[in-house]
Amino acid sequence: MYNELSRYIPDNAFTLDYRKNFEKMAEEYRKQPIIVPPYSLFKLFQETGSRVEYEAVYFDIRKRCDIFAILMLSGKNEYKEDLEDTLFAICDEFTWALPAHLYSHWSIDEKVTRIDLFASETAYMLSTIWYLLKDELSKEVADRIEYELRRRIIAPYMKNHPRWEKSNWSAVTSCNVFHTMVYLGCDEELKEAIPYLQTNAEDFLESYQDDGCCMEGTMYWSYGFEHFCFFANLLRQYTHGEIDYFKNEKVRRIARYGFVAFFDENMTLPFSDSPHRFNYNIGFYHFLKKEYPELPLPDATFAQHFGDEKRHRFAEILVSLYWYDPALTGKQTFTDNVDFPLSQVYIRNRDNYHFACKGGFNDEPHNHDDVGNLIFIKDKTFILDDAGWPEYDKWYIGTEKRYTDYICSMSEGHTVPIVNGKPQKWGREYHGDVLKAEADEIIIDLSNAYAQDGVSIVRTMTLQTEGIKITDVFTGAETVTERFITREIPEIINDREVKIGSCILRSETAKPVKISSADYTPRGVSHIGMKDLETLYMIDFLPDHVNEAQIFTVE
Repeated sequence: MYNELSRYIPDNAFTLDYRKNFEKMAEEYRKQPIIVPPYSLFKLFQETGSRVEYEAVYFDIRKRCDIFAILMLSGKNEYKEDLEDTLFAICDEFTWALPAHLYSHWSIDEKVTRIDLFASETAYMLSTIWYLLKDELSKEVADRIEYELRRRIIAPYMKNHPRWEKSNWSAVTSCNVFHTMVYLGCDEELKEAIPYLQTNAEDFLESYQDDGCCMEGTMYWSYGFEHFCFFANLLRQYTHGEIDYFKNEKVRRIARYGFVAFFDENMTLPFSDSPHRFNYNIGFYHFLKKEYPELPLPDATFAQHFGDEKRHRFAEILVSLYWYDPALTGKQTFTDNVDFPLSQVYIRNRDNYHFACKGGFNDEPHNHDDVGNLIFIKDKTFILDDAGWPEYDKWYIGTEKRYTDYICSMSEGHTVPIVNGKPQKWGREYHGDVLKAEADEIIIDLSNAYAQDGVSIVRTMTLQTEGIKITDVFTGAETVTERFITREIPEIINDREVKIGSCILRSETAKPVKISSADYTPRGVSHIGMKDLETLYMIDFLPDHVNEAQIFTVE
């Protein structure tokens, strides 16, 4: 079978542990009615901007399907009827796309046949179950699945050959459409479709700079690049090795990102819309290790288990279970200096702390206004931090309110200065210029992120034995607020020092004048190690003399 799948999931210590609670969860679902997402929830996004009510029901029925399907693939055929009922209910849904990805003025047909991320994920789930279990499912259920897949996914793709934005969308949708067509045996359609699907996948690759850095954050790297690799692996098999994207050097560099953007345990780089901790898909990492042996495989301690990812993606579950290799073992290691010069992201790992900073543009994928932002980790704690991401709603995605109403993405929610009472601006023209990037010193000109006439801002970050020194030099500024961000409760010690966790943030030239805070709800997709309601603390220093070097240390 394709993609190293088989009728039965391999039994080994990891896969048995992964599935240990599935029968218990199945029995709980047996007590609950199947709920197809109702119209009263469907319309909420247009009426209130909220996504979470509809999506809670939508993803719960997919979790239910995952559990019964995995049990069937584990030889537990007594759950066949439960799986069939769930499959039939998913086929009954008005559309497989999320309301947030539909326009209210579209026709019913456009909404039903919309191939968004989640319609395509649903297609992957149903087509894979059909492929592996069709001979055991009732014929009417199997036929219904095939009918809906052809009606909602294959026919509209063949008619429109859609292209999506150059982001993880292009990888996820092309992967899932391709799997659906291969698993349903659509060989004639694939003769026409494969070049278009390749264009979709290559659009995803173009969303990355050639240095391989994921500007969307670590979770999105996992989501988009996993699906690209699922696509590339199946395409290589389907074409008998004729098309092999894994020989592409850019793909190798993108693979590297997921191995270097982690710190202690499962702590990860939280720039952009990203969680602070993320458990990785061990099956996928084993696959990449085989493709690129030089990658430093992490250990299995923080491998993803069922429920870590709140969308319950069937593709990622299967990869965890089928691609896990008991013969592979690893140990967490760190590269001292990791540079992504085109993306202007720099990671430095030292014996007793971790540091990262960025320049870049204020118009990046899942953008935050954060040119010059930095993080500092010591004692397995984010000392200087980034808020990460909030719960998505209608206004956070796609409107400029993102930069005025949401602390996670607005400039004021990052460790960057406020100059003349104004934050950084949003747009491609507002950017940083890296003047120097060496092992122990990085210098970024932030002036163009503020675009204030006659004002120059240059930030120097110097690595020292116990911590870092930050030096900001302003020219032409009238007032400056030096802002530092943390999720640890800070405490002003004296007129030059603030305690954060086990560290001291110390100023040589400014006084801490205010600590303010803002609460936000982290996005519920994956916020392992975060609270349901997080508090971001903003520590403000006012310089004694603005147009002199402002020097801070944290250690």
